[in-house]
Amino acid sequence: MPGKCLVVIPDPIESIRVKGLDRGLGSYFNPAGFFDKVYLISPMEPGRKSLDGFEIIPAKDVQLPVLLRELKADVVRAYGGKWPMEMAVFFRAQGIPAVVSIHDRRPELLYPSIRWADIVLCVSEQSRQLVLRYHPDPSRVWLRPNGVDLDRMKKLLPDQYASLKHRYGFEKVVLHIGRKSPEKNIELLIRALRYLPSGVGLVMIGPGDDQSLRYLAEETGVLSRCVFIETVQNSDLPAYYSWADCFCLPSFDEAMSNVALEAMACGCPSVFSTASAAGVGVQDDREALVLDHGQDASGLAEAIMRVLSDEALAQRLVKEAGLAVKKFDVKITSRMEADQYQKILQMQADGLLARSPWDHAARKIDHCKIRLERKCVRMFSLGKGAYV
Repeated sequence: MPGKCLVVIPDPIESIRVKGLDRGLGSYFNPAGFFDKVYLISPMEPGRKSLDGFEIIPAKDVQLPVLLRELKADVVRAYGGKWPMEMAVFFRAQGIPAVVSIHDRRPELLYPSIRWADIVLCVSEQSRQLVLRYHPDPSRVWLRPNGVDLDRMKKLLPDQYASLKHRYGFEKVVLHIGRKSPEKNIELLIRALRYLPSGVGLVMIGPGDDQSLRYLAEETGVLSRCVFIETVQNSDLPAYYSWADCFCLPSFDEAMSNVALEAMACGCPSVFSTASAAGVGVQDDREALVLDHGQDASGLAEAIMRVLSDEALAQRLVKEAGLAVKKFDVKITSRMEADQYQKILQMQADGLLARSPWDHAARKIDHCKIRLERKCVRMFSLGKGAYV
């Protein structure tokens, strides 16, 4: 009897590797070992190879239907609401459900063609509401929160992160982890640093161009107290969380922040914006201190200083956060996702995901329309005249 087979369409593996997230991808793509076979198919990969329990197959979108049949796929799963999603929904093989996961709530990262997905998995209610702008069936848009590995993400002993303390020499450390992009609101955090004592340092870990942030830190007079780090291996993050005296995430926009969960799991008292707190269900003065998107640098500094100076408050926040994060244990969220896959297969067997010939025709027309519109936009942007 053939086993269950999943085909995944993800971001390029190299982009995952440089973030230090390539280890453990087998369990990430195959929650609770639900599938017997997992294949990764992408036009972005240079060659065929095996990695962490699954096989990578480079292929163009037009090759997908044949491959799905050859591999005897039961489900095709796309990660992200742009090209992986469109490859899955427009080039699916008939009778194989197309499942898409959405990990963001920024409209520019979601194409309207999400409406053709059979099932959409969203990390938070905020991202679900974004999907529902386009998807016609709310009953097919499900929640699947991010998980955190509580066996790995936990408070370390002082000697396990002593090298960080010796390396930088700060009296107190404020930590930020995330992309160096506008929605993360790192500029506010740098401005807040000048309102904090001179012994407080700010460590920022994450990819992106940090030149403008360095200029701002220099103008503000705090550059010597700022540390910019491009990437850190996932396995090294517990040391940074354990070393830091406060974790701060003042983002304008977050669907569900993994780093917020990790900081909570590692016992680092935190200050969040309302956007950062909402995705992980954090309440002000309970699991963390929460500010209204923190437009005021002095107000953000005041909240950080409360955490740094009030040991009783910090310990209370850490205790409540440790209890709250348990429901996001990756063992629980993986089992939830495996159960969702089981439900999808049952829906398919019961004919609940069947598409009519008219539906297939409408999807093809929509795809052709989208391709034509994008081709016209490219031609226009290249200065080749009007839309033709």
